[in-house]
Amino acid sequence: MINKKIIFFGASSLASEHLVYDLSKKNKIYNISRNKINGLNNIFVDFNNESSFENLNKIKEKKIDYLIYFSSKVPLSEFNSKWDGLKKINVYSLIKILIKLNLEIKKIILASSMSVYGTNIKKKIDEFSRTNPDTAYALSKFTQEKIFGIYSKVNNIKFLCLRLGYIYSENISSKRLIKKIILKISKDQDLTIINGDKINLNLLHTKDLSIAMKKLIKKRQGIFNLSTNQFISVNFFIKKVLKYFPKYKGKIIKINENNKKKDFLFSNKKINSIHAFDPIKRLDSTIEKIVKKI
Repeated sequence: MINKKIIFFGASSLASEHLVYDLSKKNKIYNISRNKINGLNNIFVDFNNESSFENLNKIKEKKIDYLIYFSSKVPLSEFNSKWDGLKKINVYSLIKILIKLNLEIKKIILASSMSVYGTNIKKKIDEFSRTNPDTAYALSKFTQEKIFGIYSKVNNIKFLCLRLGYIYSENISSKRLIKKIILKISKDQDLTIINGDKINLNLLHTKDLSIAMKKLIKKRQGIFNLSTNQFISVNFFIKKVLKYFPKYKGKIIKINENNKKKDFLFSNKKINSIHAFDPIKRLDSTIEKIVKKI
């Protein structure tokens, strides 16, 4: 893939941290976000400020090879997410941007979320499993999928939808679960863990996202689950962290709610034939890097 013209919404997000630089080595990229990235054509767009959409007129290209869309508001707690707080950025802004763009696009790539599956009757979820978005965030991502799907079909554009797991790296925010756990343990603070053996963290490292994306972007279409098919529980993660803090003095309070079923696994059969994930090796190296920064 050489000398492609790419519009990248959300290139400054955590999920894009490796992907955008890997793609920029041989391609011309327009980064559409509030934050600049060195070496790229940066166009300021703030989804909370509709007047900033006018800056899209700065794109001088008439034909684009790829439109990559990683722009979404991701709440700290998906289960407490509110529709009113998500619809403007994740849904209405997307519609207005597609109306604003007057470009010939060959292919659209959307970063969606595994959350669209919601509470599912299957124990192992693949791309053909039913979707059941049961939170406001999941509904907003599901709506994005449908908007892009319709737009692509009407305009004869190829469409690739990536349903991502829990995105992480050593640069993850301290407000996110895995970083919060590491920080609490490093400070000998107590932890209260609910259903620690039942919750699948469904981790996806940003490096694996980039590797998989580069192998999918050119020829693949349809829906791909980007996740490991290994069950990594919260308790398993804590055990990994404790190896770096053998003198941890805090208490770990474990609460099991019997009314909650064990979380399901996600099938990555489609992506595994293209890029095999090694979740444990990636997890170990990431924890080590975070600990060294503390």
